[in-house]
Amino acid sequence: MFGRHIRMLNRALACLLLVTAMRAAELPAFVPLPAKVTPGEGRFVLDKSTGIGAPAELAEEADFLAQRLRRTASISLPVAGTGTIQLSLNYSLPAEGYTLSITPTSVRIQGGDSAGVFYGIQTFLQTLPAAALGKEPTPKADWSAPALSIEDAPTCS
Repeated sequence: MFGRHIRMLNRALACLLLVTAMRAAELPAFVPLPAKVTPGEGRFVLDKSTGIGAPAELAEEADFLAQRLRRTASISLPVAGTGTIQLSLNYSLPAEGYTLSITPTSVRIQGGDSAGVFYGIQTFLQTLPAAALGKEPTPKADWSAPALSIEDAPTCS
């Protein structure tokens, strides 16, 4: 009887490990690893209707993201005050800290300062196809990102 319980426990653990591995396989391997990553449901699809919204003080970061995606995804993303990808400052976050929220309908990157927004952009790019970090146009790639939430900040100064 004890052996049967052990076998059932082993099967349950194997199923748990399989589900965990499958869920982990859906998320990108981030470098560096953010402090907190919470998976969501669905995917955000980057297409011609996508725009980047940012305040004037984040124009440089917004332009960086727009140029990177124009070069690699061959999608021209307008930069304005609002967009489905929204960059913003949140002074309650630490310097260089950021949050990244990806849902099927929007991307929100908030930083404690412009460096935090830039780091959030770098993490967002890692959720897209590897081509997003390259130099060559790859318009036929799957330009989508998994829904997730990330919180990150420097751990040392």
